[in-house]
Amino acid sequence: MKAFKITTIFFFTSLILMAQDFNSQLRVEAYLQNNLNELDLTQDDILDYHIYREYKSEKTELFHVFLQQKYQGMPIHKAEIRLHHHKDKSWINTQNTFI
Repeated sequence: MKAFKITTIFFFTSLILMAQDFNSQLRVEAYLQNNLNELDLTQDDILDYHIYREYKSEKTELFHVFLQQKYQGMPIHKAEIRLHHHKDKSWINTQNTFI
């Protein structure tokens, strides 16, 4: 029972630390808002999207975040933005097919 409690505490602590280290939703929203012109987007283009995948590469130290654009809650086929964030270099945008 003690091992279970320690494992549970360790698991939730690591999740909390990861969430504090990189809050992708807030960072993505700020990036999109600040770069609408550069991304050739309007405010309406970024009203409805979701993050469908995100992970950190230990080798490159990049956070990879993949966005899927939606229209009235339905995903738009191949309308994606793929962003990569490095703590020293900020955001790197590699693909933008939002419509």
